[in-house]
Amino acid sequence: MSLGRIVGAGTAGFTTSARYLTTAQGKGIGHKAWCHTSQNRLAATSTIFKTLQNHSPSHPISFQASALTPNSTARRVDFAAKPTLSATHQPTSPFEMPRAYQIAEKLPVVAKIKHKLAKAQVAIVVGAPGSGKSEQVGIAIGKHSVFDLKQQFFDAYVKQNHITSQKDQDLLWRQGYYALKTEETEWLKNHYQEIKQKLLALPDEVILLDEFDLDGASQLSAAGAQSAALTVELAKDLTAQGKKILLIMHETGLNTPQFVDILKTTHCIETEADVVRTEFLSLENQLQILMGMGIAKHSEAENITDYTAGLPAAYLPFLQHAQQAASHEVGPPYHPTAKEFIASAKQHVEKNVKVAKKISPDAMQHLERLLKESKAAPQHSVTLKVDHALQQALLETGLVTSTSDGVLLVPGIVHETLS
Repeated sequence: MSLGRIVGAGTAGFTTSARYLTTAQGKGIGHKAWCHTSQNRLAATSTIFKTLQNHSPSHPISFQASALTPNSTARRVDFAAKPTLSATHQPTSPFEMPRAYQIAEKLPVVAKIKHKLAKAQVAIVVGAPGSGKSEQVGIAIGKHSVFDLKQQFFDAYVKQNHITSQKDQDLLWRQGYYALKTEETEWLKNHYQEIKQKLLALPDEVILLDEFDLDGASQLSAAGAQSAALTVELAKDLTAQGKKILLIMHETGLNTPQFVDILKTTHCIETEADVVRTEFLSLENQLQILMGMGIAKHSEAENITDYTAGLPAAYLPFLQHAQQAASHEVGPPYHPTAKEFIASAKQHVEKNVKVAKKISPDAMQHLERLLKESKAAPQHSVTLKVDHALQQALLETGLVTSTSDGVLLVPGIVHETLS
């Protein structure tokens, strides 16, 4: 039996890995991206797997799980010190690039980011926390500099207010930050020119402006909108001096009409369709990654793809490694077993679930209730049909995906975590 299955209440007669939810109306809801029948699902996995085996190197990619951080390939801006220059190695041959990068650069989100920056000075990437935004940006552009508004303001605030206890700092970071958006806006206004000059002095062509629309609600507050607008102004000032800018956002900003108007009037976007959104990995992408890491048994790969359903958080260690590879900072080889991969994936998903419960408590409570009512085993993926408002709220958590049938797919790994 596969580790994860697509299942639903009241379904019978399926003996292979893909099953379907029977709704209250008695209609079976399939997930087209995973094939409409159990037999097709298994055949697709097997065909892709065999094809990849025939075209893959005999050894796994260079991979290291330890000492990986989401920001390991990016130069963080330290406003306590002057910017420093560093040489960037340029590969003389494509064979110098590790296989992790060769796989990751073909991911749809990575390709879209490259395309956007090739056409414009500003690109916007949107996704839930832990959905691989920064990692896929790093894969797309290699070396870059990062201005993390939340971190920079927070460091200045605790220093100015003499908050030296690590416990107090952690509590403020987790629970008190959103109440400080007015102070953050004032800090950004007061240090605007200094920040701009230091960013312009950095050697990297691309600058990532991160964590600037976090506001603890579905829309930006008045103070949060001011802070975000200042960040967009900073982006335009930097592009006027030749820099390329990536704005890393969450749904909070795009849910705020007046802020979307600012993005349009400053020509960061023409329509919301210009935004690059993180997305679930396709079955082929997953199998390429798993084989690249050395998980070469068909049964193990099928179990993992069923269980994770392409949830980006489950593949964050790979994305982080590929991000390092893009900047030529690859560590020694690491070949996780299927069991080790699942254990790591669970840790990342647990973190994302905790964040989602804080940001969207009502939607997550609804999701837990619906999963309980489905009667499906905790490790099984489930499809759910919900109203539009709840569907949008759950999609914004990054923990579920929408199928081509217009229903939600909840990965088994999320289902089990919520159970």
